[in-house]
Amino acid sequence: MSYTEIVCASRAEWLEQRRQGIGASDAAVILGLTKWKSPMGLYAEKTGLVPMGQEETDLLEWGNRLEPVIALK
Repeated sequence: MSYTEIVCASRAEWLEQRRQGIGASDAAVILGLTKWKSPMGLYAEKTGLVPMGQEETDLLEWGNRLEPVIALK
């Protein structure tokens, strides 16, 4: 298994990089396995019809803070 690590200077740059491909969380949306986003919603984000994930919730903030601690390398 291989992966490409993407390093970004800002959240905005990271969101733009995410728009370029499909990640693990996107796969769950495509397969209809999440209640948080529909496949059409994902399509709209990836094609630029709507802005990508600009809502910052408490859970998202803590997930971002803890990611370096829990991410597998």
